[in-house]
Amino acid sequence: MNSRLPDSKVDVRYVFINGAGNETYARLLPQLTSNERTRADQYLRLKDRLAFSVGRVLVRKMLSQHEAEPPGGWH
Repeated sequence: MNSRLPDSKVDVRYVFINGAGNETYARLLPQLTSNERTRADQYLRLKDRLAFSVGRVLVRKMLSQHEAEPPGGWH
C-alpha cells in the first residue's frame, strides 16, 4: 500500500508488548541493523529491549506503507 498522507494528517500506531517474551524478541532481531541489535542488547530488562526493537520495526513498516520502499530498505 503506497498512500501518501496529506501534510495535515498524522498516522499514529501503538503496540502492546505486555506478555511478549524472548520468542518475540528473537523474531524482531533479524529486522534490526547490527548497530540496532547492539544498542538493544545494552538494555538490561527484556521489556526495554522489546520496546526499543518494536519501535524500530514499527517505524519501518509504517514508512513502507506510505513510500515505495520495503521495510528492510529503511536502514
